Amino acid sequence: MKALSLRLLSQGLAVITAIAIAMLSLSSSDGPPSGLFALLEEIVAALFGSAIGSDKIGHFVAYTALGAFAAFGVRLHGPRALLGIALAILLYGGFLEVVQGLTDDRTPSFADLLANALGMATGFAAAEAAHIFLKRYSL
Repeated sequence: MKALSLRLLSQGLAVITAIAIAMLSLSSSDGPPSGLFALLEEIVAALFGSAIGSDKIGHFVAYTALGAFAAFGVRLHGPRALLGIALAILLYGGFLEVVQGLTDDRTPSFADLLANALGMATGFAAAEAAHIFLKRYSL
């Protein structure tokens, strides 16, 4: 029962994360960054001396979360389910990039897709590590 609850929670968080990614990807980018975007730019600038690339880091972090929640939610269904989730996430990210190209103030980017894919793969690895940890310590 505990495994089922964790899977359902993870699946729910994946859906919420996907919705948040869509909202952020399609919202207007007019004006200076605010909220989490401003904080992300400050962190990137402090670490790397420039805020250039903070957009890619944002993509990476968002898709790491999406990949982790989605992979953990379907992990017990086997490799085919993980492959299907990976393909769905990549297509989702690609779809959002195409839709951004239809807006006035957003531009689609292959670099964004790459950041999405790397984030998703990192999320999958994190989900696998979490699964091993939970299994090892019978949590």
